[in-house]
Amino acid sequence: ERSDIYSLGITMYEMKHRLLFEPIRLAGQTFRNRIFASPQDHPYLTSENFLTPEAIAFYESKAVGGFGSVCVGDFMVDSFCGHSHPFQLRGDVKIIGDGVWTPRLALH
Repeated sequence: ERSDIYSLGITMYEMKHRLLFEPIRLAGQTFRNRIFASPQDHPYLTSENFLTPEAIAFYESKAVGGFGSVCVGDFMVDSFCGHSHPFQLRGDVKIIGDGVWTPRLALH
């Protein structure tokens, strides 16, 4: 069930800022709309600054909720070569139990 502007009977052409909801192409990347989520920290990280499943679900919910782009913040994809400060989020592969877990499977 939709609970957005369409449920109010407002069309895109009646909206004052209708371009906000139209796709945009920047540097070869197409975004579904022009709403970009700014960087936001999440309190649930491991002691080594890896994202937890709860943190990944938080960022995914922002994307599913309608943002055209979700910025995680200062995120290194290779902690061996890309480490610049002790509070930087880590995105490389983390071994948990018998399986391999990585946020790159969920975050693009």
